[in-house]
Amino acid sequence: MRKFYKVLLIAVIITAIAAGFSVKNFANASIPYDTKTLSQELSDALQNWIISNYSQYYKNIGVDLSLEPDSVTVRNGVASAVFDAKIDLTLKAERIEDLPFMKGMLNYLNSKRAVASKAQIEAANNLIDDWKLELKDYIGKPEPTTYAEFKIAANLKNDGTVEKDSIKLYVSGESSDFYPVPSPILETPEKMERNGEEAMEETFKKVSGSPSVEIGYEAKYTYNRLDARDYANSWTSNASYNGNCYMDASKWNNDEYPYYDNAYCNDCADYVSQALHEGGIPIDPGQWERLKDEYGDYTWAWTSVFSLKDYMYNNGHWTTSNFTNANAGCVIRMPEYDYHAVMIVLNDTIHRQFSGHTNDRKQYPYYSSNGWEYYTVQ
Repeated sequence: MRKFYKVLLIAVIITAIAAGFSVKNFANASIPYDTKTLSQELSDALQNWIISNYSQYYKNIGVDLSLEPDSVTVRNGVASAVFDAKIDLTLKAERIEDLPFMKGMLNYLNSKRAVASKAQIEAANNLIDDWKLELKDYIGKPEPTTYAEFKIAANLKNDGTVEKDSIKLYVSGESSDFYPVPSPILETPEKMERNGEEAMEETFKKVSGSPSVEIGYEAKYTYNRLDARDYANSWTSNASYNGNCYMDASKWNNDEYPYYDNAYCNDCADYVSQALHEGGIPIDPGQWERLKDEYGDYTWAWTSVFSLKDYMYNNGHWTTSNFTNANAGCVIRMPEYDYHAVMIVLNDTIHRQFSGHTNDRKQYPYYSSNGWEYYTVQ
């Protein structure tokens, strides 16, 4: 008899648990919602999130959101939507020296002036001047508009409204996937200041170490990274999906660099090479020259992400860098996208953008990613 009741009790517990899950799933599936109301709630939540995250460092923040068609979905009690976003930002800093990263560089330099060599002081000043070339474009005026595709997801309450504490945010990658936006999205002032100190310390170490490396060309050249930036921004767009990739060849520089078949949805290195050349890196006949080298019809080093990196690095044009120090006119390689390459077009020491091809992007935001490779052009 005891065994019978024990079995009966277990059966009752299992039935109750199963019923509980069924009720919960049924409740989630039957939460009443209105697509129009949901899209507005999610839009408001995304806008508030962007403003609250950027307001520590920026003023006059403008956010323009447009809902991707048919993107509002509800599954298992979770609502999501995809928005195209245009974000306008103006730095609060009134001087370049007020930026935490620059403060860190200047603090380290000033702490070492009494013991630094002439070469170290010169290298430090060159580093500061190089950063100022870009940063002066951002002080006191709006930065170039940031374009991004965000996905926002949130749990629904029983009344069909969004549970604000459950909101999660994702940004589109280089394909149709989305990856989580890091939290916090921006570093603290203290971390940025330490980054500046470390960048300056590294410059001091390089000068006190070995002699400077000569560029592998007999004729020296000057790389203007802002010219490369401007070229990159001029010849791309935030294109619509064409069935294979995000591409609009009408926005390419087809007069100087004509479209060719191998470039279809596969021209990221060609685009980066164009910008690098426009910035001042000279063509190397037979080695780094569009459509003309020893490998045949399509130059390998110019159009292959792998060979471009090998060529630039081995010939002294590129040096390894990182998320913090790679600025406009420098290059990112993304291993998770088959080593896709893009051109950095903005780094105000707080917020960053890239432009690229294959999936055409213009002034697209990116956030710290440990898997990416960063290269500074020397």
